[in-house]
Amino acid sequence: MALKGVLDSFKLDKTNVVITGGAGLLGQMHASAVIEAGGTAILWDINKVSLAIALKGLSSKYGRGNCRVVCVDITSETSIKKAVSQTGRIDVLINNAANNPKMSGKGKFGQGRLESFQLNDWDQDLAVGLTGAFLCAKYAGAQMVTQGGGVI
Repeated sequence: MALKGVLDSFKLDKTNVVITGGAGLLGQMHASAVIEAGGTAILWDINKVSLAIALKGLSSKYGRGNCRVVCVDITSETSIKKAVSQTGRIDVLINNAANNPKMSGKGKFGQGRLESFQLNDWDQDLAVGLTGAFLCAKYAGAQMVTQGGGVI
């Protein structure tokens, strides 16, 4: 198969792709790939300021209309339901959100060690990384069913 034929199979024309944690570095990389393939990147993130910065950067690079943003707390069912409603059609969901705690510290028992990791930090990481992914899949998936399909 020629290279053009292979690349054609990755086209995302008229495809809405939701990216959780979309305002972060990896989320923006996902968004760039989606936009370059012809799709619309819809960034879901809890940080309004980071969303605005990401939207500005992606819009200046790719033009307006290729990217949208929705402020959402993926650990909240109510917030996700509202985000699904605001988003409209969802063809693809990329569960990318994570807290990414910075493991730093010096000494034998610095903050970078497991012994120093606080239980509330652990719970929050699970809430975002696991529960958030579950809830997004649950509600975005329900939206996809009403549309006749989608990809998570």
